[in-house]
Amino acid sequence: MQEKDLSRGYYQRFPVLSWLGILFCFVLFPAGLISLGLDHLLKVRAANQSEEIASRLETALKTVEQFSDNEYFTHFLLLEMNQQLLASQQPKETFLKLKTRLQKKHPDTFTFIYWDGRGELDKELSDETSYGYIIKRTWQFLKRASEFLGRWDEVYEQATLGNLADIDKEAKILRNFLGKLLVGYQLRYPWMSGQLGRPLQTAPPGPRSRIWYRINDNFGFLCFINDRFIRSKAGTEYALNILRKSLPEITLHLSDYPASEAFFPPAESRIAPKLIQALSRFENMSPARLEEFDDILVSCRMVGQSQRAVAYCSSDLHFSAERERKHYLGKAARMAFPLLFILMVWYKTRWSGFSSIRLKLTVIFLYAGGIPLLIMGSIGLEYLDQKKQQLIYESQTRGINVLYSIDRNFQVFLEDHAAYLSEFINGCNGRYGLGILGSEPLQSIRSHLMTFSQPESIQLYNEKGQNLIEDNKQTFFSDYTITSQIAMEILKSLSRSVGHHNKNSLFMAEKLGVNAVSKKREISFWGLGAHELYFYFEFLGVPESYQNLAILQLFWRKNTLQRSFFERFHAENLTGNLSTGTHVIAYYPGDDRIFTRHPDTQNLKDFCLHAYNNQIARKSILPLSTGNYTAVALRGLNLDRVSMLYLLPLNSIEATIYGLQLQMAALAAAFLLLTFMMFRFLASQFLNPVSEIKNAISSIDHRDFSYRLTIDASKEFNELAQTFNATLETLKDLETARIVQENLFPARETDLGRLRLVAYSQPFSRIGGDCYDFFPTAEKTLGIFIGDVSGHGITAALIMAMAKAALIDERSRFSGIEKLADALDQTIFMNRKSGTKEYMTGLFLTVDSETGECLLINRGHCRPMRISSDGGSIEHVTSAGLPLGYNAPEQNKTVRFRLTPGEMLCLYTDGMAEAQGGNGAALGYEGLRQMLQACWSDKVDLCLQALLQSHGKWATKQDDDQTVILVKWNS
Repeated sequence: MQEKDLSRGYYQRFPVLSWLGILFCFVLFPAGLISLGLDHLLKVRAANQSEEIASRLETALKTVEQFSDNEYFTHFLLLEMNQQLLASQQPKETFLKLKTRLQKKHPDTFTFIYWDGRGELDKELSDETSYGYIIKRTWQFLKRASEFLGRWDEVYEQATLGNLADIDKEAKILRNFLGKLLVGYQLRYPWMSGQLGRPLQTAPPGPRSRIWYRINDNFGFLCFINDRFIRSKAGTEYALNILRKSLPEITLHLSDYPASEAFFPPAESRIAPKLIQALSRFENMSPARLEEFDDILVSCRMVGQSQRAVAYCSSDLHFSAERERKHYLGKAARMAFPLLFILMVWYKTRWSGFSSIRLKLTVIFLYAGGIPLLIMGSIGLEYLDQKKQQLIYESQTRGINVLYSIDRNFQVFLEDHAAYLSEFINGCNGRYGLGILGSEPLQSIRSHLMTFSQPESIQLYNEKGQNLIEDNKQTFFSDYTITSQIAMEILKSLSRSVGHHNKNSLFMAEKLGVNAVSKKREISFWGLGAHELYFYFEFLGVPESYQNLAILQLFWRKNTLQRSFFERFHAENLTGNLSTGTHVIAYYPGDDRIFTRHPDTQNLKDFCLHAYNNQIARKSILPLSTGNYTAVALRGLNLDRVSMLYLLPLNSIEATIYGLQLQMAALAAAFLLLTFMMFRFLASQFLNPVSEIKNAISSIDHRDFSYRLTIDASKEFNELAQTFNATLETLKDLETARIVQENLFPARETDLGRLRLVAYSQPFSRIGGDCYDFFPTAEKTLGIFIGDVSGHGITAALIMAMAKAALIDERSRFSGIEKLADALDQTIFMNRKSGTKEYMTGLFLTVDSETGECLLINRGHCRPMRISSDGGSIEHVTSAGLPLGYNAPEQNKTVRFRLTPGEMLCLYTDGMAEAQGGNGAALGYEGLRQMLQACWSDKVDLCLQALLQSHGKWATKQDDDQTVILVKWNS
């Protein structure tokens, strides 16, 4: 019993657990892996979406930050006006139109003076026409400044306004007209780019406190700006208006510091508390770029000393993993339902209920290969994303190290250069001694210093405050009084030639932060008015003997020295050593200049300026005109007037990621190849024996029972082959038995006088239990027998053979159908007495070919049908009796009837009536009668042929042996 249960298999023994296992392995587990991979994809998409929303909010805040500065807004309006004038063929008409529109929109704000290309005042277009001479001088002054400032990058070395003494002198003359606060170097402001561009303040607050100008060869104009406009909210309102059009999904407000519920423009009452909370987190240095609430996403930015801007959008814009998951599930469902429908139709119409072993092995292969690939894909996606972030972080860290290295080298440069200068001066002191102030030594010293140190100002003072060396023609010093006074004080305090000095002798030096002991022989920082300087000083003479004859002072502007160092360091150490596409860029905010060969200068300036204001800035992806980059920028600790940027193209990182993707793809391909090879090997172990068995089955179908399986495989298949070969041997014997059985049957047709008989028999299996025979019992009488043994197969065939043998023996001494029936009854009875349970039905009939007289004995067989000569009437011949094998001779009841000319008799076995149709219902005796009537023909052969065709079409399968005999008595 146990072996029988094991042979049933786990599926039959535990169907519920088996289905649960299939559900888990082939549905839930793969779905979980797909869900894991989908979670990662959704996570990446959510991060990208958050980054995009944060960028849009940042763009809105940056726009407000720019335009809330009304000085920049003024610059923006006038610069846009200038651009339209440059593009116009008729600048005068265009100027009048633009001026009218601007003054109408902002009344009492802008006062214009307009010149033609020759500098002649156009009184029709100008708001100020008095003081014609001064206005002409103003044009000349601004024209000269514009020639330098309009080409600032080209003439930077020569065009520093601090060196333009004549322009500065002219500015002093025009201060009564342009403004008493006019400073020459501020004339650069209208020419500066980006956020740095602005008008320059030339007067105290009032209607003409600031000026903005443009002069070129075709026209020129000067604009006075009312200070009231600078203090208004005009720029903020402009920014809000353009944002409503360009980013309608974003709402923006401004709030004073500290945060309160007073917003401009007013915020909704339900939103205001959340904005206050977001601003508070921002002021407490929250690291989050976005503050997330239930219904809004908020970002904040400082836009001034006492103002904060807050921008928010609906949280519906934020990527929802749950919403996206439902979207994917919906798409999957829309795709799955048609497939399920097609599978259902196929299942109902085509599926035979059998799944081939190839299909099962294919499913196993897909499962064995697909599940690891799903795992590898899910883990691989997360790994690639983390690897990309790691590479970006490493490249940015590498960039920071490069930038800080440059910054540290500047301090080393200052120390080394100071040591070099000290060594050079000490060498000169040793060489010339007290004669160092001679003309030839001073000329040699100056020439050497100007060549190798390139100071922007070189000064040599004796103890009387006299400058003994020629300075540059144009320097940032318009007055040497301060530096000469400092030199005198230091010399008097340190030289032995001075007998004594009073306590105030170092007053000027100490006030200006010059310590003779600590600053000597160093390149140090020194602030002088609006100038930030590096300076170096050393004594000429014999300092070790306190014979200091003069003090040498070298000055460099801070931004100039830092700029020259960076560019020299870049040329000597970075050019040619950076990887392809990598840039190390410097931006000098004080001069609004950028050192780079990259074409996208404005975006780079903006990013560098952001880093300059915030000490450091990182950008994982910085889109530029030449592609995407990862960038890091910082303001140096030593190079504090330079914003340095390290720019690395993302294609190098993406190439690395692509290489990893190829490696993963190669690994997946190798895994698939290995899995496929294993599948082929295992499939051959299964399919080759199965193919052999299929060939054996095909040979059975073609009745070739000599075929033998030759399987060289596992023990199980060998045992199966032996069993199958034994079965084939049995089938061969059965085939022999079938041939013998067929030879026991008479011919399928016969004629005797006016009688015509046709017969057909089809066993259910190779051999069957149906039997029929016909033989002449007299010269003009035909004997007919038809029988059906209960059951099928070999037993029924053997009993049928016994009956046939008894029939052959008995018909040789035929004396009547009663004796024939008794003989067969005794034969079957003796067999039943031996232990078999089978019995046999039989019908015995004799027909006189001359008279049509019939004698019939029915022993439990189907009643014959009598068909009229025209086929219009079919009746059963009433007859009954026990089946053969019960030793009941009294059941031999003879029925006598006479055929009329043209009538037929139909003898058949129950297999003809019990055949099932497509709906599963049996044909039945009435159905067989109707079919026989529908197939009637006056030719008995055609009638049998039509009956068999109709019966074959109606019956979907054969469940029993089928035999039919038609006998016609012709007229």
